[in-house]
Amino acid sequence: MKVKLTKEEKKELRNQKRAAFKHRISNLRAKDTKEKPQKAYRPPGYTARKAGAVVFWILFVFMLVVVGVNMAQPSSTVSQTSSPKEKPENVSIKPEAIQFAKNFTEEYFVWGIGNEADKERQGRLKGYLAEGLDEQAGLNTDSLQYSSKLIESEVRKVEEVGENKAYITFLVKQELSKTVEKEIEVPNKKDPKKKEKKIEKDTEAKNAQKFFVVPVGFEGNYGVYELPKFTYLKDGTQLKKEETTKQKPVSDNEIEQRIKGFLNTFFGSYAADPMDKLSYVLEDQSVSNGLNKSLEFVEVKKSAVYLGGKEGQYQVYADVIFKDPESQTKFTTEYTLLVEQREGRFVVMKLNEGK
Repeated sequence: MKVKLTKEEKKELRNQKRAAFKHRISNLRAKDTKEKPQKAYRPPGYTARKAGAVVFWILFVFMLVVVGVNMAQPSSTVSQTSSPKEKPENVSIKPEAIQFAKNFTEEYFVWGIGNEADKERQGRLKGYLAEGLDEQAGLNTDSLQYSSKLIESEVRKVEEVGENKAYITFLVKQELSKTVEKEIEVPNKKDPKKKEKKIEKDTEAKNAQKFFVVPVGFEGNYGVYELPKFTYLKDGTQLKKEETTKQKPVSDNEIEQRIKGFLNTFFGSYAADPMDKLSYVLEDQSVSNGLNKSLEFVEVKKSAVYLGGKEGQYQVYADVIFKDPESQTKFTTEYTLLVEQREGRFVVMKLNEGK
């Protein structure tokens, strides 16, 4: 039988159920809080800084790997990349080139007077000279008064002037001779007490020496690529042309004529003046002497003037005639000059510069 509760008892029972329900809800909330802890506080930019640190360490490790691989490579590879290429050997300064120049010198300083002697000398020189050069290698046979034969030649200087090109300088000693007629007195055949005049032929001889420059080049074989030159070297010291069609000729006729006039002044000084006077018109530090009166300047046979690399500079090519004061023999030689205009005058900055 069901017990009937009073109104107060029912109310009390409802309050107990409500309290029990609240207690269960409170327990569930407390359990939820323990299972899901609150997230830690992170300042702004924390994620970006974390990503940056990761990228840094990745790059650092990569660099270590690269350095390790390079250090492990053979040293020969490093030396091959760091060492410069060796300069190709200039075959025009080798012993065989010097012997070639010496052989040419021995043929050059042998000449006679007359057409037959000229032809014979021309034939001997033919195998040495580059195509287009003077067949007598610059010797003016029309001016010959003496015959010549070589006494000896000595190598004095070997100078590289370009790829497979060299100037080889010899001290040349030669004997110059000519036939002369002398008038002498001899006894008269009919009357020995009387004298009569008679013409007798005799040989006049004298020795001379010069410094002779042979331009030697190599292209398949050796050859003389320019006309030989003359220079002067002091005793006991080891002192020290090709045409171009790519340079621009000087268009100012006045400048051209002034430079051509200057050439006469320069080569006159170069042949005769001491260095202290020559230095007024020559500033090439590699040239320590002129010709020191070993040859006399005659004339500039021809010349061409081109624009230089800088404003006020001119490249000049000249064929110059000199005369041997001993034998009156004339020689044509080629010169290359770098001329600079300075304060109303001209100065040679470089003489016979190799190309």
